[in-house]
Amino acid sequence: MGTWLGLCSALLCVKEGCCMSERDPEHLAEVRRWLTYAQEDLTAARRLAHDEDVAPRQACWLAQQAAEKALKAALCSAQVDFPRTHNLAVGG
Repeated sequence: MGTWLGLCSALLCVKEGCCMSERDPEHLAEVRRWLTYAQEDLTAARRLAHDEDVAPRQACWLAQQAAEKALKAALCSAQVDFPRTHNLAVGG
């Protein structure tokens, strides 16, 4: 099974067919950072899901966090600004 980091090159070349080499290095670093965080959360969620001493909600919470971070990577890759907030009503 591939990692979310493997999606990095696809995400980075989405907007207008641009090449990764044409992107700002800081922008690429931010996309990779979000994908790394997402992969780390997903890895932890998978491990916790198999631990009988851990409540399943803990693994679910980390999986949800991984999904949010992967979405942020996609938005960042597409150069879509998104608010840094925990307010679920923002943007809705």
